[in-house]
Amino acid sequence: MLCERLGVSSSEVQTGKRDILEAEALARSRYPNDLQAQRAMLLNAETEVRKILSHPACWHAAEILAGVVAEVLVREPVLDGDRVHEIIHQALVQAQNSECS
Repeated sequence: MLCERLGVSSSEVQTGKRDILEAEALARSRYPNDLQAQRAMLLNAETEVRKILSHPACWHAAEILAGVVAEVLVREPVLDGDRVHEIIHQALVQAQNSECS
């Protein structure tokens, strides 16, 4: 969704491809014998993401998060769970501070 909002094809972006593949794998693992349920799960997720990102504050937070992640990944190509949580927190604080200014 982030790629789409920015006018970039997710099929051309490695992370976008990986996100799609991971979502499809999760749907297959949750509903291994039910293609219709897999499709419904993916469609519901996409619908919810669109709702969330349609809110300007949420879109702004997503932009900040993407920027922070890109900056960190240049320095730290591999991140552990704790570092990911730190990055998300940092981005959310930045988004909140920019809303208040």
